This record gives sequence, structure tokens and C-alpha cells, in this order.
Amino acid sequence: MARRPNSARTSGAYPLWRVVSRRPHRRLLCTGMVRNEIDIIETWIAHITSIFDQCIIYDHLSTDGTREKLVELAARHPNLDVRPFEEPELAQGRLMTSVKNELLARGESGWLFFLDADEFLDVRSRKHLSRTLRRWSFRQCVHLFWDNAVLLEKGKVQPHSRIGRWNDTAIWIRKSAINLAIADRDLTVAQGNHRFLGKHKYARSVNCGIRVLHLPIRSTAQLRAKLATGLAANDRLADGEGYATHWRQMADLESDHDALLTTLVHHYGSEALNDVVRQPAPPHDLETRLCDAVAFGAPSDEVPAHSQARPMRLGKLLFAKGARLGKRRHRMPPGSHDPEEGSSAASH
Repeated sequence: MARRPNSARTSGAYPLWRVVSRRPHRRLLCTGMVRNEIDIIETWIAHITSIFDQCIIYDHLSTDGTREKLVELAARHPNLDVRPFEEPELAQGRLMTSVKNELLARGESGWLFFLDADEFLDVRSRKHLSRTLRRWSFRQCVHLFWDNAVLLEKGKVQPHSRIGRWNDTAIWIRKSAINLAIADRDLTVAQGNHRFLGKHKYARSVNCGIRVLHLPIRSTAQLRAKLATGLAANDRLADGEGYATHWRQMADLESDHDALLTTLVHHYGSEALNDVVRQPAPPHDLETRLCDAVAFGAPSDEVPAHSQARPMRLGKLLFAKGARLGKRRHRMPPGSHDPEEGSSAASH
């Protein structure tokens, strides 16, 4: 009889044994590239180090003290790896692809997220994130949509800072994460960390249901500095003209930044920013503290104490008891009596 072909291999699907054996949801990893984010960097690091097992962060020529702060924070967080990036161009896609390849060569098999310093995962704990990703263990890529929020307080962003959110910002800009256990090694990270590129087209991904709380604009000065350094670095790329479209549109509105700050946040990422920005942003629907929306606790806080462990389910309890009886019968000499069987028979 002819041998049946391997359907996974012939159909292009990934072998099931590799997915199960490598447990892709076991480790959570994060990488990113930052520049001049001193007003938010400490709070962002507190967030990502609380939910990811390892964070690889590149500093791109910061001049406002961000790099020194990152080095200081790395000494306090063992899961934070800070690296310098000294090239003048905004080679974000190439740099993030190199991190992905490095982790694959190391044998990592978890989920790798690509985040910027103004992006916070809208999850309350590491356990919440891990449980959600477990549903997508057989997917190569997932994506998360932006949820733009406005900062309601001046100064540095703190965990207790008040933010305003809208129920629907109508912005469908995505950020992506990749499953290293089944990822195609030829995949590259697109500029902006929004998609993954295969040999000929974008890799397919699925919405995992998690939102990215996005604080892109915290003040007029921060916005103008971001546009100046970001556009200059982007223009150094060989194909830089095709990226940062919304940055260029906001740069054209520089004289109106003060009056349009909230509106720019609401429409941040819109391809038709010049058309919609004249429409005032609706009032935010929800006002909350940042720490009430995203995780800041240490991962070790989620490990339950022995006294608080969940009771064993009935099926597991019966299975464990049966295993103990089987071992006991195996050790008992022939003709001997099992005291547990006698007690159970007497009770009946």
C-alpha cells in the first residue's frame, strides 16, 4: 500500500509536532527602538519588564538623557538588555529583523513583540497576556490595533498619570508580534513594526484581541522634536519617502500644534490627516489612570503561594489516587490485602 503523504508538508502548514514540543507560549519577549523619550521611558520600562521575560531595547542616538536612564534601569531589571544603535538612518525594520534572527539562532520559541516607547499593551498582567496568546499558538503572526489616548497632565508620564481614551478612534494601525516557534526564518519586519514581509508579500496575521494603548503626543515640544529627528532619520533611508506619511502631514501643521494637540492624538495614524484634522476631536469617553489600564506589577507577584493554590480538580484527583493504588499493588506481595479497598468496601 502506498504511503500516505504528509498533509502538513504538502499543504504548506507547519508540522504539528514542532508546535507542541516547543510550547510557543512559554516565553514572552519584547524588542524596540527608542530615541529621546526621557519623559516616558522609565514608566514604559516598568511596564514591559513586568510582563516580558526579556526586553531588548536599542537607543538610537538619544541626546536628552534617555540612554543614560536606560543604562540605569538595566542595572535594576535583569530582564532588560540595553544596546546602542549609532547609525544615523532610521533602520528600524532591519534592526528588528536582526533581533528576530538572533533569537531564532539562540533557540527561543516564545512570542516576540515589537513596541515603541509610547505603546503599552492593554493587559492587566503577564498571565492575561500569556493566556490570550495560548489561543493562537498555531499562528505564525498576530496583530494588535492602536488605541490612541491623550495625556491629561503636563510633565513626565507616570504610572498614576491621568489619560483620556475614546471608545472608537477609527484608527486601524496595527502592531505585530511573531511566534518564534513556527516563524518562517525568511520573514522580515516591515518599517514601523506594523507587518511582516515574506518573500513576495505580507505575511498573514490574525487579530489577537489585545489593544495597544498609544500615547504618541504628550506635549507640543515633544511632538516637534519627534517630527524633526524622526523625519531627518527617515529621509536617510534609501526608500524613506514611502514611510512616515502621518509625520509629514503633522509637520505641515506645525503652526497649529498647540490648538490641535488633542485632535492630532485622536487622528494619529490617519492617512487623510489633513482632511480630518479640522474637525475637532470628540470629548474622550473614559478618564482613567495609566496604572489602572495596563500592567505594572512584577511577574513574580503572579506566582500563587502554596496556601492559595487552587484545589485539584476531581478528574485529576481520581487519576492521582488511581496512580497511587497502582504503584501500591505493584509493590505488594501476591495474596496481600489492600487496606484502602477494605475501607471502601466496608463503607458501602
